[in-house]
Amino acid sequence: MPNALFSNGGSRSCSLSSSTLYVCPTQARLPRLSFTFGNYSFFLDGSDYTLPIARTNYVIVELQSWGGGSSSLGDSWIIGDTFLKKFYSSYATNQSVTFYCTTGTCAEGTAPATAQFPTPDVGGARVGSA
Repeated sequence: MPNALFSNGGSRSCSLSSSTLYVCPTQARLPRLSFTFGNYSFFLDGSDYTLPIARTNYVIVELQSWGGGSSSLGDSWIIGDTFLKKFYSSYATNQSVTFYCTTGTCAEGTAPATAQFPTPDVGGARVGSA
């Protein structure tokens, strides 16, 4: 997870508890993330990418980056269950992935967006592809 994600607003109260795990107070104001594939942007709100820690006032951030800008992959993201539990998907082997969204969860309403495997954008920053 890029540290820049937590350098704004209320998310400063989050901390890195291991090499890859961020923990935040339940009341932390986490940013809305935008993942852009082709001409479509898909949005994850803080509640979409956090998991409450039982019997505490903290949440685990369920996002993972790869490379941290130090490798040839740059600042890459793994699009896994955190993204896929919100957006249905269908696959054409070695051709494309189609993501489906409900009104308000992507830039184009309920229209499906097909992402060819080239590089997607995350919040305007170029990242690696799947």
